[in-house]
Amino acid sequence: MNFKRKLLILSSILASFLLFECDDDNKTNCEFAICTEEFRTIVVSVKHADNNTPFVLTDYKVMRMADNKDITITDNNLTDNNGYYQIANDSKLDLFKFKNTEVEFNGYLNDNLVIQKRLIITSDCCHISLVEGDTDFFL
Repeated sequence: MNFKRKLLILSSILASFLLFECDDDNKTNCEFAICTEEFRTIVVSVKHADNNTPFVLTDYKVMRMADNKDITITDNNLTDNNGYYQIANDSKLDLFKFKNTEVEFNGYLNDNLVIQKRLIITSDCCHISLVEGDTDFFL
């Protein structure tokens, strides 16, 4: 078998694997997904509008709008917040997998709602991502 023929056969085999990977029926099957080891988090910042310093809330909630479910991350590693608040992370992939999910950030100061913003989040087999919405909020 000559070199050109071997190359053609190898290319055909490789192309068939690539087409299989791009098959629409296979896009939502994560069984064989190869993911990076990074851990993604979507964080918003809340700041004073007049001087751009952090606005520290006393509490916040993240609600999934489709069913009004509280999806606030309880194991928040931003313990003293300093004006930064987690909206979602890769530990919650199933909440967003392969669909645009509208969430609402509700920020409270002494039990009073002071800020309410909506964002749209999605995820693939491996990571979440922000589809729409700002991550810098000003009060």
